[in-house]
Amino acid sequence: MDPKRPIRMQVYGSEDRRIDGILALIEESSRVAPLPEVLQRMCEQVAAIAHAEVVSVYVREQEADHPILILRANVGFPREMIGNVKLELGEGITGFAAECLRPVSAAVAQQDTHYKLVPELGEERFPTFLSLPLVMGGQAMGVLNLQRREGGDFTPAEVALSAALATPFTLALD
Repeated sequence: MDPKRPIRMQVYGSEDRRIDGILALIEESSRVAPLPEVLQRMCEQVAAIAHAEVVSVYVREQEADHPILILRANVGFPREMIGNVKLELGEGITGFAAECLRPVSAAVAQQDTHYKLVPELGEERFPTFLSLPLVMGGQAMGVLNLQRREGGDFTPAEVALSAALATPFTLALD
């Protein structure tokens, strides 16, 4: 390296919408606003960045004497389902991801043994499924799901990007 030669620096600007989207997602996660509003906006941003037709976030809450996952924000399903879809830990692909604390995907969700049909969602139209646990302190605080109509299984690069996109949700829930 020639000490007299200047080092060229690259600044990544708005020519890459994904970078702007990720930065906006991080900013949204720390916005002072009601949590449902923040989570909804974040789902919309993830849908645009990840090219997912459905993005859902389930939040771990206490019901009676045990934890459950409740749909708290969504893009792609009927709005009236928010707050009305509840899953046990381990139930469905979503609950399984929360239980094993690892990303889980299925090219055709309905063919997976963990799949649980929630008829009111109409999710059979979006069979390609990726579920990412939102982990803090060794437990799932929630789950982020991405779904699409076609395209086969999510690639390793898509899973890695989605895992990075899930991190701001954990910050928002904290």
